[in-house]
This record gives sequence, structure tokens and C-alpha cells, in this order.
Amino acid sequence: MKLELLTDFECGEVPSLLETGRASRLEHWQLHVRRRGKEFVLVAEGLIFGHPEFADGTETTTGALVWVDRQLRFCRSFRRLYMLCEHSGNEIPIDGADL
Repeated sequence: MKLELLTDFECGEVPSLLETGRASRLEHWQLHVRRRGKEFVLVAEGLIFGHPEFADGTETTTGALVWVDRQLRFCRSFRRLYMLCEHSGNEIPIDGADL
């Protein structure tokens, strides 16, 4: 599955409408770099909605992200796709227009 995700990313593919419809949503999210052992990983932190293991509105941190697309508003860990809704306001603007 890992290689398949990276191949999709390299080919410019995006999640299907079915995948995005089923995806958990992150509200008030932020991206963080965290240390995991000897490496550093990118994670998203925020309030989760539509996740099978967490109640809606629970504050959570994703697993290590392998794909982040801020324009299409999604991120993906090896296990799950997340739709990025409203960010926390601490994000760098996508196109620099808000600087």
C-alpha cells in the first residue's frame, strides 16, 4: 500500500469522490513536525469528525503524513485520508496573497 500511495502522488492523482466522501474531517487543524525515534515526521493536529474510532470534536493528531495537498484540502497518512476543513489560523497562506 505504501508504494501505491507514493505512485499515486507522483502521478498527480487525487482521491476519488467516494474516498473524500468517506474521509474523516479535521477542523481547526495545524501541521507540525514531530520527532519519531531518530526521524522527523509531519503530522496534522485538530478536531476530528467522522472518524470510526473517535467521537466527533475530539482533539487528535494524525499518524505520519505521506501526502498533503493544501489546495485540494486533504492529507493522507498510510492508514487514512483526512479532509482539511478550517485551519487554526496559524498556517502560511497557500499563494501568499494574505501576507
